[in-house]
Parts: sequence; structure tokens; C-alpha cells
Amino acid sequence: MTAFIERIAIRLSENRMARIINKGLINLIPFILIGAICLATLEIPIPAYQHFISTVLGGSFLMVLNDATFEVIALAALLSVSHASAREHRSTRNSSVHVVIPMFVSFAAFTILFASWDRVDKIFYFTDLGASGMFRAFLVGLVATELFFYFARFGDWLLPDRIGFDAYLQIRSAFRSIIPIILTLLVCTGLRFGLDQLVVLTGIDSEFGKLIKANLVNDSLPAVIQTVLYSQVLGFFGVHYLSSFSFFPFVRDIAASGSTPVMFASQDFYLQFVAIGGAGATLGLIVALFAVGSRGKNRSFARAAIFPAVFNLNEPLLYGFPIVLNPFMFIPFLLAPMVAAILGFICFSTGIVPPIINDVSWTCPPLISGYLSTGSLAGTALQCVSIAASIGLYIPFVTAQKGFERKQYEQNFNLLQKTAESAIKSEYLTIIDRDDAVGEIARDFSIKLREYALDGQLPFTMAYQPKVDKHNKLVGCEALLRWHGTETKNISPLLLVELMDESGLSSVLGRWVTETCIREFAELKAGGIEDLRMSLNLNPRHLAVDDGFLKFLKELRDHYRLQPGEVELEITEHAMVRHNMEMRRLFRSMRDLGYSLAIDDMGVGYSSLSYISDFEVRTVKIDASMIDRVEDDYQQQEIVRSITNLAKPLALTVVAEGVEKEGQVESLIQLGVEVFQGYYFSRPLTKQDFIEFAKSH
Repeated sequence: MTAFIERIAIRLSENRMARIINKGLINLIPFILIGAICLATLEIPIPAYQHFISTVLGGSFLMVLNDATFEVIALAALLSVSHASAREHRSTRNSSVHVVIPMFVSFAAFTILFASWDRVDKIFYFTDLGASGMFRAFLVGLVATELFFYFARFGDWLLPDRIGFDAYLQIRSAFRSIIPIILTLLVCTGLRFGLDQLVVLTGIDSEFGKLIKANLVNDSLPAVIQTVLYSQVLGFFGVHYLSSFSFFPFVRDIAASGSTPVMFASQDFYLQFVAIGGAGATLGLIVALFAVGSRGKNRSFARAAIFPAVFNLNEPLLYGFPIVLNPFMFIPFLLAPMVAAILGFICFSTGIVPPIINDVSWTCPPLISGYLSTGSLAGTALQCVSIAASIGLYIPFVTAQKGFERKQYEQNFNLLQKTAESAIKSEYLTIIDRDDAVGEIARDFSIKLREYALDGQLPFTMAYQPKVDKHNKLVGCEALLRWHGTETKNISPLLLVELMDESGLSSVLGRWVTETCIREFAELKAGGIEDLRMSLNLNPRHLAVDDGFLKFLKELRDHYRLQPGEVELEITEHAMVRHNMEMRRLFRSMRDLGYSLAIDDMGVGYSSLSYISDFEVRTVKIDASMIDRVEDDYQQQEIVRSITNLAKPLALTVVAEGVEKEGQVESLIQLGVEVFQGYYFSRPLTKQDFIEFAKSH
């Protein structure tokens, strides 16, 4: 079952429409939470509280805040979904169409389809702009936007002189949108007339309405089950359960209208004993999220949703968690209220719980409402049993979703690390700005890194990988950045550097790494380790933005009493390719301060022998990719041989990194390499482990 649900979840994550709705829902989270909390606060069923809140400014303030968020949430959903859909189209990405225009078109389409006009007073008004109108807002936002872009292919007909508009992209976009706007709104006008006829045919007084009433408005168990199924299936696709209930008479107080008294075909039964915590009996889901949900998003939503859910408002879960279109939640969303309905039917029918005798507001908290509506603690006990059953039903599906999300996160994180490797070599690629799951993870890390930087407590450490000569004698080490304690293991240093760069923290990281390495190098010397050269990597982006870095290096040299050549600064070959006179002066000044220079990743950039002369480097490092098949690959052998032949007359040290096998060492020695670095000799070590390694070598 779990594997089947996971396949559906993957399909939905890859489905464009589902992805658009999900993005639209995410944007609504703050409005949903604000409105739900305001409404719940207003509806606390304590007479003294109600009197207090109605006589002070707070009541009016909360009501206005609720009206401005929750009561117009469908309108916000319309614009949010339309915006998410528009951003998926190439026309908006290349500025042919401004992203705001499809949003305006969606609003106009929504107005045509669902607004009512008063032509005398020349005003129009909407109904159901709150949560009950969410489904049709999703539908119109998607359909109207897609129609607009379908018709946009004809927009150029209105531009006889394209060249004249090319310099004014926004003006061109506006004119290009005229024809698709007209065609889209004409289609919506035709749909409006069709919908009006559909309402007549399917209304309560129609034959269809009478059929529904005959089948559902009775006290039989099949009618109760059908009612729950009807409301829950619609709710899963975004149709608010109060909206689906109010369309048909089976949730109205039929007894009050003179009809035969009913026990189950009443609003109180469904709202007080079935939808406990809101549609889907989601009070049980909240408890399940606290019990087995992940520590991140799931429990955060549970904390945010618990106060509204106490008053049977579960919109934060429906649209924020979300439950809507979430395949993991479909089965418990149907089963939990169904089990509660069956339990309620049995208990009321057998007299275990006395019948409902009091009309109680649907926002009355569970347990309290059970007692007030029946006048008996048996009503409260029935709600407790239903909540317990709901918890049991939700727990396995919450666990399954948590495992699926973890696997998806790991896949996306691995993709993020690969993307960072490309972005760090390009000035044009970014990862934080990506509009997908990879970009979302990158932004989460970026936020954490900014918080660490503001607190002045970067959670990084340095590891040291030994460099040994052909006699297995320790001659130096390279300092490597590490970040431990993250949720994801083995985070790439390249990803960390790229995130810091895109977060505007290049200088913070560069100075922290430099200061930490030199300080720990001084500690190594104080511990008796001598005749050692430590190398550390320079970030070209850091050098480009940190005008005071040279002064910083001088202060470190003086403070830690560094000797000339003890600390080596590495810069990648592809970064040196883009060097200019200013960079040349910078590196010359670094050499004057006593730091030596090295070219890292030699052989994978845009090689030019002039760089060695221009920067007066003392070390070249052959990249691991150039020696992985050096034992039997003639081309790799000749590349390495050419580098060592160049280095020998220039008195350069050649270091081969990424050495993992004895055969590679033997081949490299024959080709003239004398210094090695890699897992064959040692993995990167903590400072203390490096000290032990140094003592034995």
C-alpha cells in the first residue's frame, strides 16, 4: 500500500497542475493561519468572554482582520494559483508577457463567472470568497491562465511593427495581451451562461436535488456513510465541507421546519460527532503529527493548527500541510470521519448516548460540544473514542509520508550538491533562486547560515589532509572545510561555499577559514610539529568583494609570527584564467607578506603556462580527475608528464591529489611527481588526529 501511495505522490509531484496548486497553497499559509486564529478567538464559547470581546475594540479589530484574510481567502487563492501557473510559462520567463497580466485575467474571469450585478446601483458583489470558495478559485485560476497563454500565440497579430516595441518590453507585453484577454473572457462569458443553466437543472428543487434528498436525507446508516463520503471526497479536492453540506438540505434542521424529526440528517450530528477538529476529523491528525511526525515542517504545522482545530477550524491543515491533493492523507481523511459516523450511529441508535437535544455552535470545542449537545457526559465519551480512532488511523499514514519525504529530501539534496559544483564554476548559475525543491532546500540552508553569521557562531570545523612525499614522509597538509551536525550528512564543501557566496557571506566565510587555519597551524607548531606547510583554499568571489583582506592577512601573519612560505594560498586554475592586473597586484602583495601561492585543479581549466609566470606560483596541484586512470591511460600519463617536465626547471612542487591506489603512486613517481595527497595515505583528519599522524610520519 505504501509503495502504491508513494508512486502516486511522485506522479503528483511531477504533475504540472498539482505542482502549481501546491505552490499557490504555500503562499496562502499566513493568510489562512491569521484568519483561522482570528475566527477561533472570536468564537470561544464563554458568555463572559463574548461579552467582553464584543464591548472592546479587540472584537472589532479581530473581525476586520478575519474579514481581510480568511473571508477573502478564495480571492487570494485565485491570484496565487494564477501567479504560480504564469511563472511556469516561457512567455513570462522571457518577458514576452508580464506575470501580472494573467493574474488580472483570472480575476476578470472569476468576476464574470461568479459575480452578481446590480445594474441599478452599478455595483457587483461576490459570494463565497472565503474557504468555501477555494475549489472554484483553484479551478478558475488554472483554467483562465492556461486559456490566456493558449490564446497568447495570436497576440502578435496586433503588433504590425515588432521592432518599434522591442525597446519597451512592458508596453509590448501589454499590447500583445489584448487578443488573448478578449478571447479568454469571451470563453468565460459563455461558461457563465452555461453555469446558470446547470444550477437550474441541479438545484435543490430540481429532479436531481429531489433524488439527492431522497437518498441522503434520512436516518439510515447507508445515508450517513454516503454523506460522509460525499463531503470528504469533495474536501480532498479543495471543496470546503461546509459549502458541500449547505448545498443540500440533509445538513439543515429539518425538524424545525415541520418535517419528521431526524437523528442523523442534521447539521449538529455531522459537525459535532463526525468532523471533530474539522473535515476529516483532523484533530486526530494533529495528535499523530506530534506523535510520529517529523521534527520540522509537520510538527510546526501541528503547533500552528492546534488552536484553530480546537474550534473545528482545520484550514491550516487542509491548505497548508496540505491535506488537499495529498495522496498519503486521502485514505485516513475518508476513514476517520466515517469511523466516527459509524460509532456515532451505533451509540445514538442503541441509546448508549442520548439524542442531540441542544443546538450548539459548530465552533464549540470537542468534548465540550459533546456534553452540551446531548446534555450527557456520554456525548463527551463518544467524542473521545472517535478522536482515539482518528489518531490510530492517521498515525501509519503520517509515518509513511515522513519516510517518503525523507527519501525525496535526500534525492533533492544530492541534486543540490551536484548543481552547486556547476554553479561555483559559473558566474551566471545560482541555486538559491531556483524555483523548485532544490532551490527550497538551498534557501533553508541560506537562512540558517545567515543566522549563524549574525550570531558570530559559524558551526564549521577544519579537517587536515596530509601531504606526503615518495618516501612516505609528511611534508604538509591541506585545510578542508567541514560542517557537522546538519540534518543531511556529507554536505559538500563546494555547496557550503556556494551557499555562503549567494547569501552575501563570502567575506565572513573566507576570513573565518583563513583565521581558523592559521590559528590552528600556530597551535600545531607550538605542539612540536615543524617543517610543515599548510595550504588553504581562497575563494575568488571572496577576493573580489573583500577589499580589506590583504590587511587581514598581514595582521594574522604578525599575530601568529608566520615564517615565509609556511602558509600556502591555493586558487583554482579556472579562476586564474579570469585574472586581471588588479588580481595580479593582489597576489604579488600576498607573496610580499610571506605567503606562497599554488594553482589548484591543474589540468581541468583553460590551461596557459603564462599563469604560472604571472602569479609566480610555487606549487601546482594535479586534479584527481587527471590521475584516476593514470596507470593505463596514455593520455593522462602524457598530461602529467608535461606538467612535471614544466615544473622541474621552474623549481615548482607538483602535488597529485585524489590518490587512492598503490598503482597510481608508482605510476606518478615514474612520471616525476614527488608529493601526494589522497585516501591512499590518509583521509582528512581532525586537528588532534593529524597530530598523531604527524608523530608517526
